[in-house]
Amino acid sequence: MKIVYSWLKEFLPDAPKSERLEELLAGLGLETESISKLAPPPSGVVFGRVLQVEALEGKEVRRLVLDIGREVQVLSAAPNARPGRSRGRP
Repeated sequence: MKIVYSWLKEFLPDAPKSERLEELLAGLGLETESISKLAPPPSGVVFGRVLQVEALEGKEVRRLVLDIGREVQVLSAAPNARPGRSRGRP
């Protein structure tokens, strides 16, 4: 099973650093196969949360209002765009 450390920190805010966590898990009899660091997102890529989706009459695209630290509007043909959805790392 793969676990993202940032996800674990949401549930265990006081979780130790990954190296120390590996030692603690081993002490409990839980083997850690490896620890991998994620690459940072490519430059110029922005992640956000969908706030609103508006269908455009006669068009295959929708107008999305996104929160990327500020509100922006974009056009998207993504069929799975729904309010509350987000992608990537905050």
